[in-house]
Amino acid sequence: MRFSLTGDLATAALFVNGIAASPDHELVCLHTHGELEHALPSGRVPQAERVASPEAALLRSDCDTVVIAESNANFSIQLVRHASQADLHVVVIAPRDVSTAYSYELNLLLDESQLGIMVVSGSCYVKDDSVAVDAEGDWEFGLLSMLKDANHTSTLIDAVDVVCSLGFADSQVTVLGIPDDAGPVANRQIVLSDDASRSPVRPSVALRFSDNTACGQLTCRSENTVRELSLPVPEHSSELSTKDAVRLCDHVSSMLLDRPACHRAIEQYSETLQVVAAVDKSIRRRRTVDISMDDLTERAAFKTQMTAIGCGILTWMMLGLVGYLLIGQLFSPPDKLMLVLRGLWILPVVLYLFAQLLLPVARGRNDNALPKQSESDNK
Repeated sequence: MRFSLTGDLATAALFVNGIAASPDHELVCLHTHGELEHALPSGRVPQAERVASPEAALLRSDCDTVVIAESNANFSIQLVRHASQADLHVVVIAPRDVSTAYSYELNLLLDESQLGIMVVSGSCYVKDDSVAVDAEGDWEFGLLSMLKDANHTSTLIDAVDVVCSLGFADSQVTVLGIPDDAGPVANRQIVLSDDASRSPVRPSVALRFSDNTACGQLTCRSENTVRELSLPVPEHSSELSTKDAVRLCDHVSSMLLDRPACHRAIEQYSETLQVVAAVDKSIRRRRTVDISMDDLTERAAFKTQMTAIGCGILTWMMLGLVGYLLIGQLFSPPDKLMLVLRGLWILPVVLYLFAQLLLPVARGRNDNALPKQSESDNK
């Protein structure tokens, strides 16, 4: 593949290293600013032409894939939209402060595009994902957190993405070891488990932060198994060897050619974001938090929005009725004005009921996106 690159996230350097070292791929041009400009000096990719703007990187006719690594979530989505409309494969290095709204937009753009859109997340960095999940064992993952310039949220997102992709439980989150003074992250342990009523119950897993600055692995332990998975801290490009960088590039490139796989990857990334959000909620509430995985569809979003709007309509009806009666009693306005006020009071309800007719128009899950894979999985 022939790549172009635009962005400012230094984590994109890991992927660029793979492009530069791979004989099958080439970085044609790039537009860098901010941290990425320092992480990718001219000597790192001498063959790539530096262009003046993100638009110039998207409009290159000699590229078939663009890497978007913008730290601004709205601008990132905007560039992904422009790239998909220009019939380009898109590799997304996602910002770290995004919510499921970000993955929802990516999923909609993938539905509209004829080519692949792939998010580079923690599971992409793991070179050996063949850990046998023992349903009867309690698993513990140790992860790096205390590098002075490492982003703890970044490390947590990548680690959660790995354990969720391996099939561990992710419907309940409990954060243990929270001191009253909100002490260092290294004192915390994050437990992912399933509700006992779920069938089948998936194995639980504990993510334990480590203050060992030499640690660069996800260490998986159960009663009978100890495995180590290579999971570099994304902010440190030196943590990824040339061989692993090429493997990362080849893995993402092959995923781009498989749109059903791209759908599954984005759905997995969305589940990861929901688990990470539940971790923050568990810290605030100091208790176990249940997670309800939402579908990435227009129909699911439509139902959620209509529920919220319906609550607002009920509030409007009650307050509007009180206001209408007060105006009638205190000011004795003309009958025509009272009729207008009555119409304004009931108008939102009428509009809300008509809006329900839009539900059949909202898109559900793209059933054509996962035909072959789902059948093979069932076998």
